[in-house]
Amino acid sequence: MKQLSRLQLLLICLLLAVASQQLFSFMVRLIDEAHYSRQRMDVVNQLGRFRLDLEQRLNSTFYITQGIEILISTLIVEGTSLLSQQDKIEAWAREATTRLPYINNVAVSEAYIIRFTYPMEGNSAALGHNYRDIPTQWPTVQRAVQSRMPVVAGPLQLIQGGTGIICRIPLFSHAQGKNHGQFVGIVSMVVDYQALLQSAGLAEAEKTLSIAMRGKDGLGASGDIFYGEDDLFAVANISQKVSFLGGEWLLAAKPKTGWSHESPYSIRLSILGYLVSLLIAVLCYFAVRGMQLRIGAAEYFSKALELRVAERTQQLSIAKTEAEKANEAKSDFLAVMTHELRTPLNSILGLAQLTEAMELGDLQRSYIAKVVSSANLLLSLINNILSYTKVESGNAGLEPQAFVVADILQKLNDVFEIQATEKALLFSVEVASDVPSFVECDKGKLLQVLTNLCGNAMKFTERGAVSLSVRRIASDDEGDDNCWLRFVVSDSGVGISEQDQQIIFKPFRQIDSSVARQYQGSGLGLSICQRFVQLMNGRIGVTSQLQQGSQFYFEIPVRPLANRPAESDLSSAQRLQKAVAASQPLLQGMTVILAEDNRFNQTLAVALLNKVGVTVKVAENGLQVLSLLEQIPVHGILMDIQMPKMDGLATTEQLRADRRFYDLPIIAMTANAMQEDKQKVLAAGMNDFVAKPINFEHLYRVLISCLQHEKLYPEQV
Repeated sequence: MKQLSRLQLLLICLLLAVASQQLFSFMVRLIDEAHYSRQRMDVVNQLGRFRLDLEQRLNSTFYITQGIEILISTLIVEGTSLLSQQDKIEAWAREATTRLPYINNVAVSEAYIIRFTYPMEGNSAALGHNYRDIPTQWPTVQRAVQSRMPVVAGPLQLIQGGTGIICRIPLFSHAQGKNHGQFVGIVSMVVDYQALLQSAGLAEAEKTLSIAMRGKDGLGASGDIFYGEDDLFAVANISQKVSFLGGEWLLAAKPKTGWSHESPYSIRLSILGYLVSLLIAVLCYFAVRGMQLRIGAAEYFSKALELRVAERTQQLSIAKTEAEKANEAKSDFLAVMTHELRTPLNSILGLAQLTEAMELGDLQRSYIAKVVSSANLLLSLINNILSYTKVESGNAGLEPQAFVVADILQKLNDVFEIQATEKALLFSVEVASDVPSFVECDKGKLLQVLTNLCGNAMKFTERGAVSLSVRRIASDDEGDDNCWLRFVVSDSGVGISEQDQQIIFKPFRQIDSSVARQYQGSGLGLSICQRFVQLMNGRIGVTSQLQQGSQFYFEIPVRPLANRPAESDLSSAQRLQKAVAASQPLLQGMTVILAEDNRFNQTLAVALLNKVGVTVKVAENGLQVLSLLEQIPVHGILMDIQMPKMDGLATTEQLRADRRFYDLPIIAMTANAMQEDKQKVLAAGMNDFVAKPINFEHLYRVLISCLQHEKLYPEQV
């Protein structure tokens, strides 16, 4: 395999850092949008409370006005003079002004001339006035008479002084029915404008909001503005209607400090994103450089071994030793790559899952769900690439898992639809109607094969389309109870010659042509696909012509299921809520030490543990763990393996040698996730093993299994 130059490696690391930073920027945008949505919802709620109180008071005023109108109409029917029944009208008016303190006075006119007012004190100046002679009041009086409906006038300057709102109801005789009776007069209820607004809670609302009102004379959106600034009715602000018996007003509001489009955490998260991106780039560089050095050393040893075997067969034992060293170097490399890839992925996946559990809009939740889905897909790919060595040695086995077919196809669509859009390609997924909805097979290996084939199709296609189709096929064996599915990945790319089709499934082999050499790759992708399909008792092949595109297909047996797998409908956030609800009663009140030197992993682990009520004391190395144990009693330790000064294995050995801590629960929590690593930590005396990225359900199960509420270490005397 041709090794990357340092310049190429630096460019790749830079691209990885940029991609990571873009991911953090995307998360910051989602948080900003959620902050802005919450801000608008707060304004809607506060303005709504004020609107409801205002509506209630205006409608109450009109209902009381209607009561007086009914009373006076009854007097007219009885043939009684209006002024002769002034005592009855005054008693009703007194009751109305007492019940609603913001009502200043009640006035009644015969025809258009004001004949009665209550209270008389301060309002006597209005008696005898003709509404026709009052320009500020005549339009609404005329509208009430013509429409025969209640109307509201104002806010306006009153004859007796001050500013008020007047609720008017026209009076008609009932001799021929209300719709045909003769006009008799006007009942008017004068409301103190300022008192009405304050009783409805305007002062409280304006502590945090800027408010404007329009709809003078009850004309709604077509009326004049009578309170606040005109610019508050811009589209970007919140508006609500105040509907009442005599008309309509329109309210508008925004926060007193203006709309904020950034959350308080945006700057800190952006800085964190740059730091994480830089860290990922540095780790990637050193990891790949280490791989190149190991590969170079392996090639050197291999060539030296071939020369020695050719020259002297008696040095076979030495050659065997060198081969074992090369194999150890490979194992070391896999262990390092596992740790270095899983450590940043643990933070990305964990923080995305915690963000998903926040209060988000539907669009933001959809985006975060895709981030979680893509991160889980990346984790699955890392696990299966590492398991390729087991396939080579014949030690790999199948891990059947029940799942929904549409779910894994949606994950693939989420990943490759973005790549297709960037290359201006069309990517589509087609599922035949006879394909079972729920099946059981090795989901991880199936995802690996589909990801490799779709990734190759995208890589070698510059224009046109890439498609994935799934259909059911008949089994060759009539007694086979399994369902056979045929997956086909088609592209309109460069195509493959018949000669090259014979070698593309071999490890580290690539098409040796000028067209193919421009596409970088290790040559392992198709070999992994072939090994995994064969392991699943399936078959894989290709049909292609140069410049005509390619079709890679494989057929595997799966077990169809009648029912949907348990929890397949649950999102990552719902699974987290369910796990917390089940685990919190069993873990609440416990105290653990978290031995972890990575700050981002500390943040994630503390958040997950705090959700179930566990108190966490953080130590960055084994020495700090020993110091904490001398200061506080704990129920157990979550121990990272690779730490500065004193690592997890050395710390565990020292604790097990101390009789006070010989049975202290110690749980390994490390990115070294291979089977050999698990055996190593158990042999060192640890109780259990939690791999990174952290599966919160597995973490809670292990804590429940290992920790005991009644036992603290060191034991208290």
